[in-house]
Amino acid sequence: VDVKVVTGRYSDVFPVHMFPFVPGFDVAGEVAALGAGCSKLKVGDKVALCLGIQESSRQGAAFGPAGAFAEYCVCPENQISKVPEDVMLSRVAGLPLAGLTAYQALFTGHGCSTQGERLGGVTKD
Repeated sequence: VDVKVVTGRYSDVFPVHMFPFVPGFDVAGEVAALGAGCSKLKVGDKVALCLGIQESSRQGAAFGPAGAFAEYCVCPENQISKVPEDVMLSRVAGLPLAGLTAYQALFTGHGCSTQGERLGGVTKD
């Protein structure tokens, strides 16, 4: 996704309206600072998150656009997942967007197999 956004191949779907633009959507790291009202995280927590293509790249976004390739980034607390202390950040760095994509394909009915069959309808049973 990052390559498509940076090269403009997603400009019809996810145009970048805010500059400077720092690409990258998946983040794994440690909380460096907290904004007002943050209650479930503390400085030093290990976290993983997806900055969200639509959330961070639309006009009027409260944060972004994107920015995972920067040294620091800003993200709403409700988009952040804590990473257990015994899990290496390098193991979860690519998980947020890939996990979201898998979830959408399997549970929302928006995915297709390579043969064009609709995916979805996966249940917990």
